[in-house]
Amino acid sequence: MQQNTNRERESSSLFEKLGLDLNIDLRTRNSTACNDTTDGGTNIAEILFKIRRKRDEVLGSGIFHDPAWDILLSLYCAEADQKPIHISSACLAAGVPASTGARWAAILIQNGHVEQHNDPADAGQSLLSLTPSARKALDSLFAPFESR
Repeated sequence: MQQNTNRERESSSLFEKLGLDLNIDLRTRNSTACNDTTDGGTNIAEILFKIRRKRDEVLGSGIFHDPAWDILLSLYCAEADQKPIHISSACLAAGVPASTGARWAAILIQNGHVEQHNDPADAGQSLLSLTPSARKALDSLFAPFESR
């Protein structure tokens, strides 16, 4: 029991050092990025995304890269909020140039994780969304952490 308390204190201290406000109730969705749902998994995705961005700020961007994961996290949160995501927005979320983001989006599409659709509001833009199987996989990944 004492060991868990020490770990919790260490985790809180790390989050405070990183300047993250992670005082989020995973059951009630008191957060900002995925606020229109009650899905605990989107909170976890949001926390992961915030930590990754703060990590880049604290330790320097340019050393850590995982654009595919960042694109998946941003799509997961955006879909929970029922917000469409353009390829350009996914690139921004991943913190990579448009060409790199488009390349990773293409890889995610080829691997069956992401679908590309025409934007009905703008014929020159494409929207990205998770495939049902990717959504299910991410739900499954985050499910064990929802009640924490």
